[in-house]
Amino acid sequence: MKIKVKDIPASGTEFSESISASSLDVDRDYWMLARDVDVDIYGERIADYVSLKIRLFSKKKIVCCRCLEEIEVPYELSFDWQDKVRDELQEIDVDELVRQEILLNIAVRELCSDTCQGICPECGGNRNKGECNCAKD
Repeated sequence: MKIKVKDIPASGTEFSESISASSLDVDRDYWMLARDVDVDIYGERIADYVSLKIRLFSKKKIVCCRCLEEIEVPYELSFDWQDKVRDELQEIDVDELVRQEILLNIAVRELCSDTCQGICPECGGNRNKGECNCAKD
């Protein structure tokens, strides 16, 4: 979605769109968008600046770095963007702003829960699913 700067009044306005997850190209080995991203935008002009408040809603699939289980969880992100209005700023590429912000906010390590027990170093069993039967020394 591209928003024309001239379509953003000083009094503010709202925009909404849905961006295809595949078009954003943000997937990683351990992190991916599970569905398209719904985007709500509030834009306004303040003096010589254009300002956007952007909220994203989707679902993400992650691989837990402790137990290696893949889970799907809600994904929500909010950020602000602003720039000075100038002749070369005719329109704003919201898809690219969203893509960049998602990439900046992908965690290096994801957990399925704060209490994840991980995998047993002996047998490789998932400790979240119960005690393993390997020898404990």
